[in-house]
Amino acid sequence: MRFAHMRRGLSAAVLLAACGDDGDATGPGQSLEVTSVSPAPDASGVETGAIVAVVFSQAIDPATLTSETFRVRVGGEPLATALSYEAATRTARAAAPLVPGAGYEAEVTTEVRTSGGMGLSAPEVWEFATRDWEAVTVDDTGTYTFLAVDGSGRVHMSYSDATNFDLKYIE
Repeated sequence: MRFAHMRRGLSAAVLLAACGDDGDATGPGQSLEVTSVSPAPDASGVETGAIVAVVFSQAIDPATLTSETFRVRVGGEPLATALSYEAATRTARAAAPLVPGAGYEAEVTTEVRTSGGMGLSAPEVWEFATRDWEAVTVDDTGTYTFLAVDGSGRVHMSYSDATNFDLKYIE
């Protein structure tokens, strides 16, 4: 009778091996993990045009990628983001209006899931900072200078040319 019990255990081990369960955590049914993020955690000097990106160990259900499950914050406040997902590379991207000299926090919550319903075991949270403003002399004849930052973080400037009184615009 003891021999029969050992034989069933051996059959189960052979069956598991035949199914290809080698413990690889990237296969279907295994845990969903973040394999890389961009910008890198604690990066400084990040360009304002950078896209925040996350690469997953498995394909995710794009319907679970929302402004609530993938967030970019500045000073604790969420930014408006344009989210996208590329299934071929398992990469989610958040385009946000980043401005110079600011610190940001990015977060992917456990509500991001695979099509099989597997979620992250813990939220992925990291911080980064954009480069500071850089002073550049564009035209030394300008007066009445105005600066504006648009929704994508690009800086626009207009001024009056004191030599010929033309209105100038720099993007």
